[in-house]
Amino acid sequence: MTPWWLPPVCAACMIFPARVVAQLAPSVPAATQNAAPAAVPLIPSEPLTLAQALERASAGSFFLSAAARDIDIAEGEAIQAATRPNPEVGTSMEDTRHASRVTTAQIGLPIELGGKRAARMTAADASRDLARAQFNVARAQLRAEVIGAFFAILIAQERIRLSQASVDLASQGSRIAGRRVEAGKISPVDATKAGVEQANAELALAEGRAALQVARDGLVSLWGNAPTAFGDVGACSMTCPSGRRSRHCCRRWPTRPTWSPASGSWIACARRSTWNARAAIPT
Repeated sequence: MTPWWLPPVCAACMIFPARVVAQLAPSVPAATQNAAPAAVPLIPSEPLTLAQALERASAGSFFLSAAARDIDIAEGEAIQAATRPNPEVGTSMEDTRHASRVTTAQIGLPIELGGKRAARMTAADASRDLARAQFNVARAQLRAEVIGAFFAILIAQERIRLSQASVDLASQGSRIAGRRVEAGKISPVDATKAGVEQANAELALAEGRAALQVARDGLVSLWGNAPTAFGDVGACSMTCPSGRRSRHCCRRWPTRPTWSPASGSWIACARRSTWNARAAIPT
C-alpha cells in the first residue's frame, strides 16, 4: 500500500526545480523587448562636393563659432564704451530728532573731461576691428584646412582605385603563373614571385584604405556639429585666373598692404594705453 504522503512529496519535487529556474532566469524589461532598432545614418548616394564640405564646416565649426562670439563681445563692449556715466542720487540726514532733523538730497551728473569718452570709444572700436580680423583669419584658416582635407580624400580614393587595379592585375598574373607552372613552362620560383607581387599589391590596398579613413576622419573633425555622413568625394572644378589677371596681381603683390593679428593687437593696445592715460585726468 502506498503511503498517503508520497504523492504530494513527488509532486513538490517535480514543481520546485521549475520555479527555481524561473526565478533565476534574467528578466527582460518590456521596454527592451519593444525597443526599435537604432537608426543607422543614411549615406547620400551623390558624391560630396567641395562647396558642400565648406558649407558644413562654416555651419558647425566650433572655432568659427567662438570667433563669432568674440565679435559679439566686442560689439557689446563698444556699446558700453559709448554710453555716458549714469547720474548719481544721494541723500543724507542730520540729527534724528523730528524737530531739528535736516534731510539733504543730492543729484550728481558726472562730466568726462580730457577726451575720456572719445578715447574709450576708440579703444573699443579697435578691439572690435581686431575681433573681426581674427574672425576672418579663422574663417580663412578653416577654409584652407577643409580644402586640404578634401583633396587628401580625393588622393586617397584615387590611390585605392589604382591599388585595386594593381591587385586585380597581380591576382590575374598569379593565376596565369600557376597554370604555366602546372604546364611545366616556367619554374615554380616565378609563381612564388607572382604571389609575392600579389601580396604587396594587397598590402598597398590595405594601406590606401587606412589612409582614406584617416583623411575622412580629418574632414569630419572640421565640421563640428554638422552632419558627418557622406559617401565618396567628387572631383571639383576650380577656375584659374587668366594670364593677364595673374600678371596684374603679381605686379601689385610687392605693394600690397600687410596686416596680421599681431599688428592689430598692437594698435588696440596703443589705443587702450591712450585711453588709460586720459583716464588719469580728473573728471
